[in-house]
Amino acid sequence: MIVGMLMNWSGTPSNIPAGWRECDGSEVDTNTFADLYNVIGTSYGANPPSGHFYLPDLRGRFVRGFDGDAGHDPDKSSRTDMRNPAISTSEVGSLQMDAFQTHTHISSHCVAASKQSSDGTIDDGHGYHNNAGGAPNSGKVSASETRPVNAYLCYIIYTGVA
Repeated sequence: MIVGMLMNWSGTPSNIPAGWRECDGSEVDTNTFADLYNVIGTSYGANPPSGHFYLPDLRGRFVRGFDGDAGHDPDKSSRTDMRNPAISTSEVGSLQMDAFQTHTHISSHCVAASKQSSDGTIDDGHGYHNNAGGAPNSGKVSASETRPVNAYLCYIIYTGVA
């Protein structure tokens, strides 16, 4: 195993194997975890207390591959330090806040006029308001985030320290 390697752990945080730590953003000692510090430094939180650094905090987060100069992340300039959003950076360990690309919903089906709302639009019964001509209108939001189907796993990092 290589110090700094990340892995999805199918166990719980309470039974992580020796030499590994949960990616929970913990502040750890640079002397105790010197090999790991030499690999990740302050990538996961700028300006830690003297003699310390932070583990990655990947709890509840989706991981995205480092873009570099590939051009696959058009908003990479909006990335910030993992612990301090006032620090702009697009390096490994940076965060990017959630976003939802502008889009419209178009419906060309007609619905019963009895469902016409007071603003002149028609409720199609699926949470969208449409006019009978099929022009785009805003839909209702029914969740607190936009996300793909997902499953919980615990991210862990190899420290080499048992």
